[in-house]
Amino acid sequence: MTSFNFEYNSTWISSPGYLTCKVPEIVRQELSQTLDNLKSDKDPFCMFLVGHNEKEYKLPITPNLKYLTESLSEEYGKVFGINLFDVFDLDNCDQDYDFNLSRVWVNYSKKYNFNPIHNHTGVFSFVIWVKIPYNLDDEFKVYSDSVNDNENATSLFEFTTIDAFGRLNNEKIKVDKSYEWNMMFFPSQMMHQVYPFYTSDEFRVSISGNVYFSVKGKDEV
Repeated sequence: MTSFNFEYNSTWISSPGYLTCKVPEIVRQELSQTLDNLKSDKDPFCMFLVGHNEKEYKLPITPNLKYLTESLSEEYGKVFGINLFDVFDLDNCDQDYDFNLSRVWVNYSKKYNFNPIHNHTGVFSFVIWVKIPYNLDDEFKVYSDSVNDNENATSLFEFTTIDAFGRLNNEKIKVDKSYEWNMMFFPSQMMHQVYPFYTSDEFRVSISGNVYFSVKGKDEV
């Protein structure tokens, strides 16, 4: 076989990830008041969700949460160097678009409840952990005899992405009490799931929502 010289170029393909944010106190107070109000005004939301959770309720769009999530939508494109309007084929439109938070809900998860792998509608989604009622070390002990430590997913939050070889990559997030009132902000189409917990009889409480594009003055698209 004859050897010969040749030239080539290489291009890396990578996917943007997610943002994490400590929930500002002004937003925390606002959401805490909203959850307190649920005691007398509850709007079930489970029929719109895939979660196998004890309770799920729709929440109102509050001004400070709206500002935070729509601002993070702007920051996401800057951080990861992408043009979101181009990604969603909106660059050549004559319309003027904004980001618009339009769906928010709260999840109350009991022992053994879980969210199967899924994605959301919209452009961006988020989760805010309000209460984590268990210790992660205790959770990991539940299946410690049958599961490799590196593969133990008990009680975790997990993203699943696909690389250029078609392989599934799993990003496990070890959510524990230190995540309370922290937010994870990510593209709505990013597949994710939440594993069940086993060592507490209290609720795991989280708030989620979706941000959409909207034509200024109109509903989301």
